Amino acid sequence: MAREAALWLLLLLSAHLLLRRASAIHRGQFPPPTSFLFGTSTAAYQIEGGYLEGKKGLSNWDVYTHKQGTIEDGSNGDIAADHYHRYMEDIELMHSLGVNSYRFPPGHCSEPFGNCAFGNSSIEPYIAGHNMILSHANVVSIYRNNYQERQGGYIGIAVSARWYEPLRNTTIDQLAVERAISFNVPWFLDPIILGDYPAEMRKILGPTLPEFTLKQKKKLHATKLDFIGLNHYSTWYAKDCIFSPCEMDPMDGDARVLSLVERDGVPIGKEEHHSSMMFHMGWKRRSCITNKDTTTPQHILQKTVMLKQAIAA
Repeated sequence: MAREAALWLLLLLSAHLLLRRASAIHRGQFPPPTSFLFGTSTAAYQIEGGYLEGKKGLSNWDVYTHKQGTIEDGSNGDIAADHYHRYMEDIELMHSLGVNSYRFPPGHCSEPFGNCAFGNSSIEPYIAGHNMILSHANVVSIYRNNYQERQGGYIGIAVSARWYEPLRNTTIDQLAVERAISFNVPWFLDPIILGDYPAEMRKILGPTLPEFTLKQKKKLHATKLDFIGLNHYSTWYAKDCIFSPCEMDPMDGDARVLSLVERDGVPIGKEEHHSSMMFHMGWKRRSCITNKDTTTPQHILQKTVMLKQAIAA
């Protein structure tokens, strides 16, 4: 427990839970702030509202939810929790809880559950990811140059970290694990920390994977992270699909891997009592972030359960 505390384990509570249960939670119920950050987390579309205000453009969710028949009850996030107008009240609520940290993802990136009706889903995720990495570098640069010294804050990045175990005790499945991991967290962290994508991604994707210019690499190098945030939800078995016959799935197919949650009919983790779709899975903190950077502080932001299968939302 002491080792976990040294990582500044960050307990993140969703905004709607805070609104319902604020009276039952307080900072004093958790370890001292020297070793434990007590905070809240929100996601833009889920709370903001004000979807046409402040010269904001339409997000993919704005467009999607306004199409007739796409949402069963016809609801949308036009108002949501109205955080756009009531953010001062929300800040007061957080202050009353005694929180000392706050994380807000400014957008979402959907998982590749299948090809869209339009566009090219085998290429566009890598273009979008490339632009996200460059945008991150710009934001870090702006914060460091204009705000960090005055505010005394820290800036980093939060990544969703899937972990993999080999399905079979074979070299090819161990290599499959390495490929699957490379297409996960290192996809985004290697360019920021090392200046380019993992070699495994370059080898498989070739020209499909965008290139960083020399100027962009220099900017990435100059915008080092103050911390790395980990969201860990799921662990899967990985089966090689290069030397073994298998049907590659949409999630890990580009890594030439089939991801599974059972081995010989036995689930990888303990089934969650209220859902046949989720399993508890013990998870040890490993160097799945990057084994090439041991100096950047790493915080566990979210840790839940393992998904039995991908669910398209």
